[in-house]
Amino acid sequence: MSQQNVEAFKRGTEAYNRRDVDALLTELDPEVEWHSALLIPFGGEATVSRGHDGVLELLGEVDEALAEIHGSAVSAHGASTAGR
Repeated sequence: MSQQNVEAFKRGTEAYNRRDVDALLTELDPEVEWHSALLIPFGGEATVSRGHDGVLELLGEVDEALAEIHGSAVSAHGASTAGR
């Protein structure tokens, strides 16, 4: 991998971590193929997302899955302390 690609990957990762989707898409080729297993722990399947639209759809699915996990953790925490 070229240094240029390494730097683009770093910028893309930093953009994702900031939830700056526009900056992430700037670093991705418009015809990107994103092979992802991110949804497997949440009951989903490994997928291949194609193009910027596919990446946007994947990120939406990941955000939705993580929001459900966060909601469950908050509910479980509240239930565990309610009886004290």
